[in-house]
Amino acid sequence: MDVVAVYFTPDFTADGQFFGHLGFRPDSHGNEFWQALKAGDAQGVIGLHHIDGDIPHGGVSPDSPIGRPTLVHLGFETSEGLETVQTKSPRLRRRR
Repeated sequence: MDVVAVYFTPDFTADGQFFGHLGFRPDSHGNEFWQALKAGDAQGVIGLHHIDGDIPHGGVSPDSPIGRPTLVHLGFETSEGLETVQTKSPRLRRRR
């Protein structure tokens, strides 16, 4: 199972280059709306998701030296069936 951090961006090129400096490279499949970046099998995935308009930001304290942080959505990607995944997590079993 991969953890996927979905990063919303209007500029795949600039953000792809930024994450490239951290060792992430485009996965084989992508288009103008979505591009998965991977650094290896065990590092998870950064998913660049195209957005028109404002990038979602979180709140920030007035004394933050970095400004408003960009929000990401976390998801999970697996080739296993839902019932198999549910047996691995007590939290998922409770929500059934």
